[in-house]
Formats: sequence, C-alpha cells, structure tokens
Amino acid sequence: MWVGRVIGKLLYKISPKRRAIADINLKNCFPEFSSKERAEIIRKHFLSLGMAVISTAVTWWKSDDAIRHLGNINGLENLDNAVKKGNGVILLSAHFTHLEIGLRLLRTQIQHPLLAVYQPNSNPLIDKIIQDGRTQQAKDLISFKDIKKMIRHLRNNEIIWYAPDQGYMGKYGEMVPFFGIPAASNTATSRLAKFNNSAVVPFFCRLSADGMSYDLTLLPALDNFPSDDVVKDTERYHHLIEEEAKKSPEQYLWIHRRFKKRPAQYPDLYKDIALRK
Repeated sequence: MWVGRVIGKLLYKISPKRRAIADINLKNCFPEFSSKERAEIIRKHFLSLGMAVISTAVTWWKSDDAIRHLGNINGLENLDNAVKKGNGVILLSAHFTHLEIGLRLLRTQIQHPLLAVYQPNSNPLIDKIIQDGRTQQAKDLISFKDIKKMIRHLRNNEIIWYAPDQGYMGKYGEMVPFFGIPAASNTATSRLAKFNNSAVVPFFCRLSADGMSYDLTLLPALDNFPSDDVVKDTERYHHLIEEEAKKSPEQYLWIHRRFKKRPAQYPDLYKDIALRK
C-alpha cells in the first residue's frame, strides 16, 4: 500500500486533465463541498487509484490462500438466499477503485459459479492481459454487449457480476439522474433481470479505514425489482451508488467522464477540458 500511494502521487502529478475531470464531477455531485474540500478528496482519490494498481496486481497473480484473509464480508447470506431462488443472480456493482480485488475476495468465499461482465479493450494485447487476469476472479468473462450469453448463464442459476454505471447511450441508454445530474445511463439491469426473474443483489467493496483490508458488502436482493419503469429502476441503482460513495468519496472513480455522451440539449460539462492541449 505504501508503494501504491507513491504510484498515486505520481499519477496525480502527471494527470492534470484527470484531476480537472474529477473536480468537475465532484463540483456537480457534491455542490456543498468547498474547492479546498474537493482538492483534498481528489488528492486522496489518486492515492486510492495508486493503491488499486497494487491491489489489482495482487488480485491477478496471488493465490486464494494468500489473499483470503484480506476480506471482511458482510451480508453473504443475502447472496446465498438469492441463489436458492434458482433464477440466477445479478451481482450489481459499480466502479469503485478496488472493485477488482473485491470480486476476487468474494470468489474465495463462495462455491457457486461466478461470471463477470466487462468491456473489451480495443488493444488486443491489453485485452488479453485483462482477460487472463480476470479469470482469477471469475469462471468466465462476458462482453457487456453479449446479452444473450448473460441470459443463458442466469437461466443456469449462475451469478453475474455487473457494473453498468459508466457513461452510456447505446441500445438501452436513457438519461437518468446521477447525484441529481442528468447522465447518459445503461438501463439494461432491469431488462436483464426481467428475462428470468433474476435476483439483483447490490455488491460494493471499500478499502478499510486502516488501509490493511477490504470491507465487502452484499445488500439484500432488491425487492419489487424490476418494475415497469426502467428509468426509475436505474435511478434506484444510482441512489445505491450515491449512498456508498458518500461513505468514502475518494474511492469512487471520479476521473471517469460520467456525464459524457449526453444529447445536444444538455451542456457539455467537460468542454473546457476537451479544448486543452
């Protein structure tokens, strides 16, 4: 973790655009924060990113026995209860900095098949490295576009890890508030759950306060989900992320342009950054 913090300090120094993106996101999502408070969160965020580099390496190349003791898991019974219903489980997560090791630590505690949805990288070499690393976390990987494969595994009563919280305006894209700001969002979760009446279990991972272990939380399966309103369902998911982000704001992925891909009638929050050289 000490090495990770050094990496984070370096990333902070060489990433002025990413610092600016994080500041714009925080200014919109937490308008009550002063510029000084935002600056401190951004500094801590880059430290968290650096530590995530180390935790990802541990995730991909350490044995289960070597890392099992790093996880403090709360709510494992919620996942067990969802699996017992027999219709598959969507393990609904989000892009917090330590998501990689969180999934791996969970896998060390369960026997049921676990698959992960991911976005393939355009670089074949990087994509191969990611795939090889993530096979330590999951039985198999599924492209975020391969809905048919997701449905097939849910019908086999398997668990699918899914984090659809990044900017998206594809086939199932809708404008949904995120921290009260209209955001291009993926509504596929409720559509996916409806195919097989699959349980949706929220799952989050945070680096603990002492920086020496990870707190994993599995919430009860969402009741009355999905509804007939995919936008409301997605907004409900966003509220879960918001509540989790408030606990440790430096651990959510603020360097991602969450409010990109919005239709022309919405202002481009990142316009000034795009004009920088």
